[in-house]
Amino acid sequence: MDKWIAQRKLSRFQDHKPRARDPNELLNAAQASRFLGYKSSKQITTYVREHPGYFPEPDVIEELGTPERPYRRQLWRVQTLLDWMMTRPGRGKHSDAKRSAVLPPDVPVEGDPDELLGPLRPPSCSGSKASTHSAAASPRATCHC
Repeated sequence: MDKWIAQRKLSRFQDHKPRARDPNELLNAAQASRFLGYKSSKQITTYVREHPGYFPEPDVIEELGTPERPYRRQLWRVQTLLDWMMTRPGRGKHSDAKRSAVLPPDVPVEGDPDELLGPLRPPSCSGSKASTHSAAASPRATCHC
């Protein structure tokens, strides 16, 4: 197991180094997604919409569009993105949970196997409850339930 862990490929985020940019440069959500190394240009939009508080609030919000069709453009400074990247919460859901396998209870080797397995039962009838169980009704009429 240790050998496999040592040889496995690193997450693409662990070896992702964003290219150098002016720390005060403003990036929209699609540009920020690409800057951070996400495959989808919509990843930041998804974080903001579906996971409030996970991603930093935008540094600038521009109100655009018309009164009938308003539009908001959210912009983040490169430095805000770099700071978030360095303190980004773990990988995926429950990554910070400290879970361990639940061990089964100690059971003595000697003992009654029926205690664990339960009593043996005959197999259940595979025929339909609506069918009659006479030999004339079916050539497989062996069930006596």
